[in-house]
This record gives sequence, structure tokens and C-alpha cells, in this order.
Amino acid sequence: AFSRCKKIRVGTALGDDYFPAEWGDTVPDEAFYDRLDVVRVELPPRIKKIGDGAFANCSNLEECVVPPGVEVGSDAFFGCSKLRATTVLGGADFPAEWGDTVPDEAFKYRLDVVKVELPPRIKKIGEGAFYYCGNLEECVILRGVEVGKNVFFGCKKYRASTVLGDADF
Repeated sequence: AFSRCKKIRVGTALGDDYFPAEWGDTVPDEAFYDRLDVVRVELPPRIKKIGDGAFANCSNLEECVVPPGVEVGSDAFFGCSKLRATTVLGGADFPAEWGDTVPDEAFKYRLDVVKVELPPRIKKIGEGAFYYCGNLEECVILRGVEVGKNVFFGCKKYRASTVLGDADF
């Protein structure tokens, strides 16, 4: 929608006014797709889900703090190359319905994530679970966790897995 707008002013901070009440607790799929003016997102407290591609290609987006427990759809931050990672994934980000397994590609392209702290109930990380989480630096993995193929593929800032006990790589 805004991909060819060369004179658009960069500097928009998305706050409550940009999240209409009729959206309820969900930012719709591709709601802000390709918005070159967006530099910061302040999610209203009522938001519990960010839809697929909601902020995709917002290439000037620098900041979006995703509160614990907010479900983030596929490719929500795809193409947000300036996004500073601030999110630490913890217990609230691993829904009970997943049981003891992080699904394949569960957090794919989450450029907002800097660290992952797996809850104790997780016994397996699916293939590509953190695929191209380009700002991910560390993952705390507990003893006995089975790690699938390409879990950290494309995580260019990834430094280390802190293994508490023996993990099965």
C-alpha cells in the first residue's frame, strides 16, 4: 500500500488511536503491512494476539515491545530490519496446548526476540522453531530437551545456548 511512497514522513508511533476497538484483542493480519512511516509500536494492554504479517515490511520500525503471553502470528515482523530486539520469550509465550513440544517454525521470523527461556515442561524443540530470529542471541535449554534440525538457522546474532544439564542435540 505504501511501498512506492517516497515522500512519506517517517516518525509515526502507533498507540491506542491506531488500534480500533472493533479489532478487539487482535491486531489483524497485515494490518500495518508496508507502513514506511512507522518507527515505534505501543501495543494497548487489551492486545493478546498480533496477526500474520501485521507489521511485515515496516522497514523503519525500530521498537515494538511485545508483552509476555501475546501470541505473535507468522511473519508478523518480517522485513523489519531496523527492529531492536527487546523480547525475552518465557513461560507465558509457550501455550499449554503445545504440551511439551515447541512446534516446528513456532517463532519463525520473530525479529523482536533477543532471548528464550524455555519453561521446564518443554522436552522438544521442533524443526526451525526459531528460524531467522535474526536478533536472537541466547536460548536457555534445560536438561534432556531434544532439539530439532535448523532450530537456530538464520539467527545471525546467536551466540550461545545455555544448557542446564545435558540437552540432546
